[in-house]
Amino acid sequence: MSTDLVLVNPKVIGETSYPALSLLCLAAYARQEGHRVVIIDAQAEMLTDEDVSARIAKCDPILCGITFMTHQVGIVRELVATLRKDHPHVKYVAGGIHISILPQEAKALGFDFCVVGEGEVTLAQLLSALKGHSSTDNIEGLWADNASQFKSRKVIGNLDDLPLPAWDLVPVDKYTVGQPDLRYTQESGVCLTIAASRGCPYNCAFCSSHGVYGYSHRTRSPAHVVDEMEMLYERYGVNKFFLVDESILAKGQRAEEFAEEILKRGLKVKFASSARVNDPAVNIRTLTKLREAGMVRVDFGVESGSQMILNDIRKGITIAQIEHAHETAHKAGMQITSLMMSGHLEESWEDALDSLELIARLQTDYPEFGAMTPYPGTEAYTKALREGWIRDGDWSKYYISNVYRVMRSRHFQYQEIFALSLLCWDAARLIVHWKQRKASSWRDFFSILGTDASGLRPIGRYWVAKYMQTGEKDYLRKLRFQQLRRIRRIRLLDNPRDAELVIGLRKHPWRIVTRSNRIRRIRLSLPVLLERMENVIAIPVKRAFYACLLAWVSPREREDRVSKS
Repeated sequence: MSTDLVLVNPKVIGETSYPALSLLCLAAYARQEGHRVVIIDAQAEMLTDEDVSARIAKCDPILCGITFMTHQVGIVRELVATLRKDHPHVKYVAGGIHISILPQEAKALGFDFCVVGEGEVTLAQLLSALKGHSSTDNIEGLWADNASQFKSRKVIGNLDDLPLPAWDLVPVDKYTVGQPDLRYTQESGVCLTIAASRGCPYNCAFCSSHGVYGYSHRTRSPAHVVDEMEMLYERYGVNKFFLVDESILAKGQRAEEFAEEILKRGLKVKFASSARVNDPAVNIRTLTKLREAGMVRVDFGVESGSQMILNDIRKGITIAQIEHAHETAHKAGMQITSLMMSGHLEESWEDALDSLELIARLQTDYPEFGAMTPYPGTEAYTKALREGWIRDGDWSKYYISNVYRVMRSRHFQYQEIFALSLLCWDAARLIVHWKQRKASSWRDFFSILGTDASGLRPIGRYWVAKYMQTGEKDYLRKLRFQQLRRIRRIRLLDNPRDAELVIGLRKHPWRIVTRSNRIRRIRLSLPVLLERMENVIAIPVKRAFYACLLAWVSPREREDRVSKS
């Protein structure tokens, strides 16, 4: 039997696979309106473009919808080209934050239409028009040929009017979502994400979330969210969730009703969610109730330890509020993630050290640092473009973990932005480990100075440890980019042409002599190879040496530590 609508979640970089919640909601609504829908999750099932095309051939749809983010533009362009060649009779519609902000790109990517903003009603009306061979000109929220014909659509007022997401159309057992109680543990089919609200009332300079849902924050009722949790538990055995909500603590009454709803139904679940540190419900009463209901972790958007930077990015919070929120959540028995950002447009080296000092004061379990990425539609992008700090317009390079940075800042060069994020992340993890370990012996110090392939060398970790021993910021000021173990590789990958020559050599080293540009490949690879040899040979010795220095504390430093504690 033919299908009316096929929704595609395209490939992304890496192997982690999160549910495409927007497609689940679109599919559920279209099905409620009487349309036959299929979802193809190319990332979850690791499908090639040819695989996706073969699936579509079996469905024979009228319309194919594809959602994507900024860094997937190149991937989607190739996918649509393949699908158009194989299925020229199908109409193609784009959706998502990127295309909602830049709908004029839809035609160039090969789409017939794009949905701007919230898509349920718009997509269903488009499908009905195509099935009935009627005009699509007056459909609100639908971008076709030009801006003059476009009419925006109001957002859906009551989210409870929408059906539960169509989880039955996707491979639930293939999703790998970080678990609420084990943040860095990802197992297929164990944890799922649930959209508990839409939109955000704030306007941070780096965020583009308003591109789809505007600046309002609309929430599903506690009962509606728990209905979805209960369904996923009973149907698929999933009892761990991450609630996608700009702030679960925005309203205390809603948060407490949510906790009571879970307890009333006797659901044995574990979940985590995001929150703002200045939310009204950041109090011991509300957080304790949520903890009793199964909330084991809260993720606070901190961004920076510098009040000047927080003001510049219009975060709308203070350092005092950050510290209070962490202390309160810790008292309630929550694990805490502190989400930080490196490379703010006006951030200096001293501001970055302020962030590390803040981590040292916070009750946090997971300090996370990501590199500032200037997404289109944000104030950060507009300002960086105006200042001449953006060097590349290839959207495929606009993702947080990319070594090649498209933007510099006032105080840091392009590759230094990524290096700064690695340096801060490793230093912050060492700080947290130090506080948890309470090291005293040489063996303790030796263990703490251990590092992974992307972190600081022992000398860098030594300066962080000395800061933790003494509380003197001057030790943090001794941190340098040269102390990163991957600094040569970071600098190499900053040039895309050079990166293309060496990518893959680690797995296939023979390519260095079997491919063209052999001399160039060898010259580029040699410094990185020497760096890796140094890491393997020299670092254990240096680690032991610095552990000895830490274990030997002068009498004055020992007295200072006792007095501060």
